[in-house]
Amino acid sequence: MKRIWILLLAAVLLVSCGMENPGKSPDTQSGIADAETRSAQPEKDGSSSDESSVREETQGRETTETTGNQTLVAYFSVTGNTKPLAEYAAEIIGADLYEIRPEIPYTEEDIRYYTDCRADREQNDPYVRPAIAGALPDTSSYRVVMIAYPIWHGQAPRIISTFLEGVELAGVTVVPFCTSASSGIGSSDTNLHALAPDATWIKGSRFAAGTSKESIQNWIEGLDLPDTTGGNGDTIMTLTISGQTFFAELAETEAAQSFASLLPRTLQMSELNGNEKYAYLEETLPAKAERPGRIEAGDIMLYGNNCIVVFYESFGTSYSYTRIGKVKETAALKAALGKSGVSVTFTITDG
Repeated sequence: MKRIWILLLAAVLLVSCGMENPGKSPDTQSGIADAETRSAQPEKDGSSSDESSVREETQGRETTETTGNQTLVAYFSVTGNTKPLAEYAAEIIGADLYEIRPEIPYTEEDIRYYTDCRADREQNDPYVRPAIAGALPDTSSYRVVMIAYPIWHGQAPRIISTFLEGVELAGVTVVPFCTSASSGIGSSDTNLHALAPDATWIKGSRFAAGTSKESIQNWIEGLDLPDTTGGNGDTIMTLTISGQTFFAELAETEAAQSFASLLPRTLQMSELNGNEKYAYLEETLPAKAERPGRIEAGDIMLYGNNCIVVFYESFGTSYSYTRIGKVKETAALKAALGKSGVSVTFTITDG
């Protein structure tokens, strides 16, 4: 009899527990509690939904669209002041456009200067390298790279250092320009030179927010930029040496046209005299040799009727050559060719 009363009491307790929250499973109740707790918590990093919208508009998405030209405009913009100027430059030149987007986006709190914010801390440490979201552009086909950035504490943001160290700029002409409310470009551009020592740097310029497209065009027209159309406007000869690409104007000689018709071709070139590399062709070319009197670094010559020579030093000469072409940017040519034999791939592309 005692056992029966115990069983009846247990049954009553089970029924009463089941009626306490009818239709609600423990998982569902837990989910509601979690949702209420999350909605009551403040936004992280001091950001609000409005600030998130601002970041989406100003930082956007990667906008690289390769068009086969030889100029790239890369820009970093948080507040949106630098972006339109970079877009003007790309449109004026007909360049590809690449947005340098941080892997961790910057909030308004991150750039609230002199509050020990993220930007303050990064700019105070020259070794900081904020990560860039997505893939970096392949700069091997570019002859000119323009880099646009805001001034942060008198310098380029550290993410510009990340970009410069992550791409290959040997032999490339680099043009920095910045935006700021009052500061000039100062040393922000020259301090970047060490990050791409084999590039050819053009002195940078500073612009205010809201600078007109006409002003950007006037500035660009005054720059001494290399010709990116390939000299005669029809073809461009490229030399690939140790992973680096150099662009050359093709000479207006019959020998140059004949050599171009043989390309692409890789030549194993030998060292001679500490100033040139040479290789013999199996074919003969229509030579019309002349005495240039002086060789310039970057000259590509035909010696005799089947010897291609690439010079990496300048000097006087009494020898006769037929001109094949001229490497435009030679700052990194000597280092790329090295001190011994080297493989050089010659190609021709449309201008």
